[in-house]
Amino acid sequence: MLLRPETAILNGHGGIKLQGLMLEKTFRGNLCQATMSIEGSTFDFHFLSNSKLPDEGEDIQLSLDPIKGIVVFRPELDDPNSILI
Repeated sequence: MLLRPETAILNGHGGIKLQGLMLEKTFRGNLCQATMSIEGSTFDFHFLSNSKLPDEGEDIQLSLDPIKGIVVFRPELDDPNSILI
């Protein structure tokens, strides 16, 4: 499964809402890399540097469009580590 980070909406109203914790913000020119913990996993997202992001240690809410924001790949049937859901 692939989450398309460019479709994430900060504090948005998309079909899928993710609650997490802002771990780190790093400014990189016109972008800001935001590292956050969501459900025990760590994710990096890039936002425009003028985006109002929560401070480190604060809660964050993202939303994703389930049609544009998530891609599910079919597992290779001969791979013993793949799971077909």
